[in-house]
Amino acid sequence: MAKVAEQLIASIKGARSLDELFSMLTPANPIKNPYRECVKRISAIQEEYGPNTDAWPTEIQTEYEFLCSERDRHEAEEEDQFQFEAKKRL
Repeated sequence: MAKVAEQLIASIKGARSLDELFSMLTPANPIKNPYRECVKRISAIQEEYGPNTDAWPTEIQTEYEFLCSERDRHEAEEEDQFQFEAKKRL
């Protein structure tokens, strides 16, 4: 059901995917939305270099690991904020 809703929303906005829709709706300036830019760069690296990380150049591996840690940190902060707000409502 959620997948159908995602596809419907994406088609309404002219996006081919939910990620593309989010990129249309979020600020293009990486300073304003570093998380979205980080996720987009991770996806671009995976598409460009493929799934075998051992074959990637060292500098790309380093950048990828850094971006993944930044993404994970941001998601953990969001989860902490969500839990804090949920506790505050109780």
